[in-house]
Amino acid sequence: MLLGRLLTLGFGLISVIGILWFSDSLDNVVINSTAVSVIAAFAVSMSPASLYRNKRAALFLLTSCVVGIVAVAIVIVHDTLKFGLSNRTGVVYQLVFIAGFVLMAKEIVNAVYKRA
Repeated sequence: MLLGRLLTLGFGLISVIGILWFSDSLDNVVINSTAVSVIAAFAVSMSPASLYRNKRAALFLLTSCVVGIVAVAIVIVHDTLKFGLSNRTGVVYQLVFIAGFVLMAKEIVNAVYKRA
């Protein structure tokens, strides 16, 4: 599914730019969680669909999706606790990033179980 790939890759690139741009004002938790989510996003979005036929590779990519979702959720919780509801735009951005991971995970599961 092209939408999942575009979301994870696009938001992964935006996250890299955000880390570089705001690195002096970000907490270590945000930097580390964002770095993990970016690595997971690149691993999932840049892997060829033919790799999904290998169950071990598909399991690794599915685990990367889960790790990416958890890492983004950590950033959401941190930002909400630190800034309250004043950072709604950032939370929506992170939720769309999670949606990209969910779409990629759905694509991987469908490919493994041939439910395309």
